[in-house]
Amino acid sequence: MVWFRSLRKVIPLDYSLAICFLACHVAREAVLPTDIVKWSLEGKIPFFAAHVEIEKRFEQPSLACPISSSLMFRPSQPVPFQKLEAMAASIAELIGLSLPPVNFYAVASSFLNQLSVPGEKILPHACHIYEWSMPPDLWLSTNELRLPTRVCVMSILIMRCLIQVKKWSSMNALFRD
Repeated sequence: MVWFRSLRKVIPLDYSLAICFLACHVAREAVLPTDIVKWSLEGKIPFFAAHVEIEKRFEQPSLACPISSSLMFRPSQPVPFQKLEAMAASIAELIGLSLPPVNFYAVASSFLNQLSVPGEKILPHACHIYEWSMPPDLWLSTNELRLPTRVCVMSILIMRCLIQVKKWSSMNALFRD
């Protein structure tokens, strides 16, 4: 059990999800920590059920390590979103990987599609706001207490939507008079 506990501390299972997220981030995909956790809960990423596949391949525990694979490789709870993003940044820092900022355009497009909002009027202007402000919150951080990158993207989109609504209401007021 001492060996098992020390192994779990050295290589936490949560790191497998953090590495998945980090790979998507480096590939500039519109994948968020929320997506990774959701997919792991749905079984699309074999995080909670990986021990089943491991048991199939190794069958019985060896005498050298009599601990069952379900005990060793089965996570007890989902990874918090904030922690996943911070772990990915920590891994990148540990291996000296230079990270790009979050792919604002892809993430914003994904959010607008999920909300069924026409992106052609909002997205170009939101990209201008992003380029103008270049918020530091759109870089992965090892700080779990910092606002997540998805919140920063959504705040720029909300700001642009509010500006758009204000323009539409001003135009309607002109036509009413």
